[in-house]
Amino acid sequence: MEPTQPENTVPKQARPRRRIGLPKQGKSPAPALPEFPCDARNWKAVLQALIDRNNWKRAANDAVVSNQTRQDRAAFYFYFFRTLRELGVYVDPRYLRETHVRTVAAWWVERGHAPATFQKYLSHLRTFSTWIGKPGMVRCPERYVAFPKTTRRTYVAHHDKGWASNGVDVTQLIDKIRAFDPYVGMQLLVMQTFGLRPKEAIMLRPLQNVVPADSVPAGARSDTHFERATQYLFLERGAKGGRPRWVPIDTPEKERVVALLRLAASHPGAHLSDPGRSLKENRRRFRYVLDRFGVTKSKLGITSYGLRHAFAHAEYEAIAGVPPPVKQVEGNGGASDDTTARADVARQLGHSRTRIANAYVGGTRARATDREPPEGAP
Repeated sequence: MEPTQPENTVPKQARPRRRIGLPKQGKSPAPALPEFPCDARNWKAVLQALIDRNNWKRAANDAVVSNQTRQDRAAFYFYFFRTLRELGVYVDPRYLRETHVRTVAAWWVERGHAPATFQKYLSHLRTFSTWIGKPGMVRCPERYVAFPKTTRRTYVAHHDKGWASNGVDVTQLIDKIRAFDPYVGMQLLVMQTFGLRPKEAIMLRPLQNVVPADSVPAGARSDTHFERATQYLFLERGAKGGRPRWVPIDTPEKERVVALLRLAASHPGAHLSDPGRSLKENRRRFRYVLDRFGVTKSKLGITSYGLRHAFAHAEYEAIAGVPPPVKQVEGNGGASDDTTARADVARQLGHSRTRIANAYVGGTRARATDREPPEGAP
């Protein structure tokens, strides 16, 4: 005699299949986008609506983020949920859970993503979790890997990334590029002289961005340069996060470059790029020209940011009196003005945190006079 089924039960094969992406019974629906029905098949429209509504601001507050950050986030979120689907997980973006993050994080580990990439992805997911009302859902990188060291990102330079240190004649190469494309050549020259980022150099307006020293806010001036600088280069357009900064024009070489910049500008509103191209086209042109002349890691072993690193090294040495740690050979002593030099370098490069200078000049080293003598030494 066949066993009878208990009352009020349904055979497994007859149970209605719960659509993946719907909240479990008893759970309140996510408050985000109530106008959209909960359906994992509609994930693209839901995700785009979340991006349109929230992508303009930072996760911690309502400060406006840069266009580049918005583009990076949007591209990543579509990549993330597309990857989830390829791994067999179909979820409405509003009902993302940490288990889903773990699934994709495990796939990233298998792919061998660099620590910087891994941390950047998790940072984007932390922001996204606040959009769907789940702040704190995404944990630290160490929680998603078997070996935590594989996700630790270092912010300390271990080798010199400057062009000259990599066997490149900087002046000769920039002159060749200027002959081929005067706009890109001048952009590289201003990066070398003032430590600008590529986008800042492209958007620089020479006749508007050179300002007298007395117009610079007291808190933005560098005490180490104030007596020598009568003019400053004001940077805001194209700056990371839109943070303004003032770089002192305090050497004959900087004054010479400023004179060249003024000659290159045809009118007060002219910027340091081809006026016949859009910003996007000028940035693409910048990358093309550098690739043509071998300014890549795979060809000459350098990038445009090597000019920014060399600027940081020169500024550090001008204040500290010794080369930065990343350029020192073993046995060299530290600088007594190391802290002051790092703070000034960070300020001139447009960073609010002094420790970011480590990524350019290297980590701190104990001076020989500060080291404890070995046991038994006189």
